[in-house]
Amino acid sequence: MHRPVEAEASAAGGSFWKTVVIVELTDIAFAVDSIVAAVAMIDSKDKLWVVYAGAMIGIILLRIAAGFFIQLLDKWPGLEHLAYALIAWVAVKLLFMAGHHFEESSPGALPFHVAEISPAIFWSGMGLIAAIGTIWALARGRSDEE
Repeated sequence: MHRPVEAEASAAGGSFWKTVVIVELTDIAFAVDSIVAAVAMIDSKDKLWVVYAGAMIGIILLRIAAGFFIQLLDKWPGLEHLAYALIAWVAVKLLFMAGHHFEESSPGALPFHVAEISPAIFWSGMGLIAAIGTIWALARGRSDEE
């Protein structure tokens, strides 16, 4: 049995606002975590306003950036793969950092040396991935929804 159009629109609207509330609560949870860490790091309580101002500016700028990137991904869907490739490259860097740190700890020391990726190699890799990924995404073309 089919539901009336009004009921479907109402259900979709409720689902949308439920999603908005969940996303905002998640944002607040991550912001509170960062703010608590920043407050713990400052020496003087009279500089606390810098932490709060930074958090507010960060939230505003993230909202603007998120909207921009969503529009960009809608226009050029191939850029999604570029984002995943960049995140994967950062994960490789973090794995090398973790391996290097784990090697130095005494209880579970690795039996071999794990060298960290140098900043020059890391940033060269980021640039290369960004350049190749952008060219590939642009070659695939725009979204057909325009």
